[in-house]
Amino acid sequence: IVLVGMAVSIGIFLIYAFSTGFFGPWEGRFYTILDPTYASKYIPIIASVSEHQPTAWGSYFFDLHVLNFFFPVGLYFVMRNLSD
Repeated sequence: IVLVGMAVSIGIFLIYAFSTGFFGPWEGRFYTILDPTYASKYIPIIASVSEHQPTAWGSYFFDLHVLNFFFPVGLYFVMRNLSD
């Protein structure tokens, strides 16, 4: 009951804060989280910055080296002897 009360009170606060302008309007960067093509369509300056572009798969393999191959082995050893 306490958790539900907290969720309702936070929801009421957020509705009040956005309706009164306490929090500003959503920015373009937030919209790009929901729709990754938003910035390339409506905000070209954000889309042109290279740190906002998706990373190539080759970069992950270059950065992580052999950890890519040891991850499944480590996952196996972690899950091997599960008990309650």
